[in-house]
Amino acid sequence: MGQPEKPVLMICEGGHGGGSVMQAISMAQHLDKDYTLGILTHVSSGLAQDLVQHENATFRKTIFGDYVGPIAIIRKIGPFILPTLMSFRIFLAATFAIFSWRPNVICLNNPHYPHIPTVLAAKLIGKLQGRKIKTVAFMRGTRNLYRAEKLTMRYVDLVIALSEAHGEFYIKQGAPREKVDVVLDGLDVGALVARIGAAVKKIDPAELSLEAEDPVRVVLVGRYEVVKDHVTALKALRLLLDREVNVKFYFVGEGGERATIEKTIEALGLEKSVVLTGFTSNVPEYLVKADIGLLCSVSEGISNAIIEYLVAGLPVVATDLVGMSEVVVDGVNGSIAAIGDSTDLADKIQHLVEDEVLRREYGVKSKELVQSGKFDIAKQMDRLKEVF
Repeated sequence: MGQPEKPVLMICEGGHGGGSVMQAISMAQHLDKDYTLGILTHVSSGLAQDLVQHENATFRKTIFGDYVGPIAIIRKIGPFILPTLMSFRIFLAATFAIFSWRPNVICLNNPHYPHIPTVLAAKLIGKLQGRKIKTVAFMRGTRNLYRAEKLTMRYVDLVIALSEAHGEFYIKQGAPREKVDVVLDGLDVGALVARIGAAVKKIDPAELSLEAEDPVRVVLVGRYEVVKDHVTALKALRLLLDREVNVKFYFVGEGGERATIEKTIEALGLEKSVVLTGFTSNVPEYLVKADIGLLCSVSEGISNAIIEYLVAGLPVVATDLVGMSEVVVDGVNGSIAAIGDSTDLADKIQHLVEDEVLRREYGVKSKELVQSGKFDIAKQMDRLKEVF
């Protein structure tokens, strides 16, 4: 007797970069033993290209190619998504993919309005083929939903939130409580620990210690995008320097807001106190050299950068986002600052800069949180298989 056919999991991704797409790639890497994978992306640029070309995918399709313009336009018109030609194109592509691939489960990764036509297509094809197609909305951020999106939340079969707080946020947005489940994001912690260990071995030990005259190194890992709010970080840095706090910032990443960040650096006279790394594949090198991990986003899920900071044993200063207190515990492994408040952010950073013992204590607690296995990718994938 032959092996039973594996169920088909169709992963739908509307973005082209960031932690959301990285998590979709993780799903593709770790669930191929249990599912036949189909990948449907709206664009093929950035990380989305890595996703749609993933070696574990049996089926793959991109709707708009490498041009991200349609997605940017759709995001701006929001509630008017349904009548647009672009949404009709998404609907046709999703209908074809669902009809031909026959997925049992459709995972809408970080859904926003461009995913609405896919939900409609799944309901239509399910009725035509006389079978149940489970639709799962994997909610990764915290933003107010448009009316059409709230309606769609009632038609998906499951809403996955990143934390209990995220779950409550979307229940208030209209997601039925009985459909909401919590699955924490995870990383391959073992692989990241190995990379950090390798980075430590390559670096001169003198670079890992601070002399009295050396600035305390603050690292912010993330795309140069408005949502990451690098500008508030720069304003906080200006305040710190005006207070004669010896500190230096490292922005590890790249993105569309580079010009704005550069102009702000020039306007605030921060040229000697900020390093823009640009895109780098060697993030662990910056983590092991850093003394404090920083996140000042205005909207975020459970950031991959935060988990990386914890693995590296860094104390963390983060903004007061939904669910953040489940990762960064104020007064235990870091400090929480008000969103968009450069003065509060500067105060929290200064407190850690001036207390080396506290930085070490927080760093130990960060590692302990990771060692609990809470953010391990294997645990996340086991939970996904349960809910799928």
